[in-house]
Amino acid sequence: MIQNSWLIWAFLAALTGVSIWAANNTKWGKFLGYVNVAIILGIIVSNVGVLPVSAEQYGTIMSSFVPIGIVCMLFMADLTKLGKCGPKMIFCMLLASLVFLIVTISGALLFGMGEETWKVAAVAASYFTGNLQTAAGTASSLELSSEMMAFFNAAAAVPWVLYSLASYMVGRSPIPKFLRSYKDSESGITLSQEEAALAREKLDRKEVLLNINETAIVIGAAVFIVGIGQWLGEVTGFYSIVFYATIGILVANFTPIRKFVINDYLATFIFTMYMVTCGIGAHYSTFSRLPWQMFAYVIFIYLVSIILYILILKLFRLPWEMGLLAHMACVGGPIATPPLAKSYNWTELVLPGIIIAVLGQVFGAYFGIGAGTIVRMIMGG
Repeated sequence: MIQNSWLIWAFLAALTGVSIWAANNTKWGKFLGYVNVAIILGIIVSNVGVLPVSAEQYGTIMSSFVPIGIVCMLFMADLTKLGKCGPKMIFCMLLASLVFLIVTISGALLFGMGEETWKVAAVAASYFTGNLQTAAGTASSLELSSEMMAFFNAAAAVPWVLYSLASYMVGRSPIPKFLRSYKDSESGITLSQEEAALAREKLDRKEVLLNINETAIVIGAAVFIVGIGQWLGEVTGFYSIVFYATIGILVANFTPIRKFVINDYLATFIFTMYMVTCGIGAHYSTFSRLPWQMFAYVIFIYLVSIILYILILKLFRLPWEMGLLAHMACVGGPIATPPLAKSYNWTELVLPGIIIAVLGQVFGAYFGIGAGTIVRMIMGG
């Protein structure tokens, strides 16, 4: 087993590169997506004994790299386009977030996990409304123990892979016949054909010339904002993710920084590397110590949220395509919705899916902190 610090970093970087390359250049990688590829590769190298289950480098990625990636991701949050997604898509996203919020709170109360139950609830709410990267930032801000975070990552790894693969097969199931389609009525999307075309072109683009000035600005700004957020968190005693996420959103919407391509690339690399560490944490020894309550909690959230959400979509006669994208946007974020939309040839929904997914990441940390606070109050902590 590798113990040398530089070799661990070398393997993490290499696995990250392979995951991104495979997702862009192979059929199986495109089908799985680089998130799943990274998790699977992490599981393999961990369980065959190449890399240790726990290492200082993994903590550094979560506590230092992930906040920078979150800020880079939020630099792409163009909230001016939100209204153009149409009321149905936005409503689907709001309903999905609300369902996840209610289910994560009720599940935490049902499956008590000790003194850190409220922190786990906060992380889970951030995960299921703003994806795993936002959850990592929330866990770092709340100082969730590394053991509990490892348990949560392990419990979430396999269900996420199964969920993402199932999402690509929903179109062949009876669910679409049970619900309406956006093609049967006015979608309400007002994004121009030019905007949609640019989004598709960006997804299909193979090569991009990076500007050194933009790269320096983005990296410098992201690190500076995280530093300010962490400092404000220490001074006020409040959660640092709230500060640096808010500053990142403001910078994105009042400066030209959201147009810089490096935002997407840097965030993708950081989050893929984090996904590799999540897979590494899914070691058989972790599963052997995994509290059944944690695993039951994650499964409960997936199953109950899906059932409730389908019934709500039926009740409000909302399109199943928009509902599926919104649900995936909450769990997977902006990196998960484009492949899903493209796999079904929903060209009109590619850009709206990205926009609402970014919206979920904008508010994911706030939902998480709110859910954790509610659980702590109810439990009398």
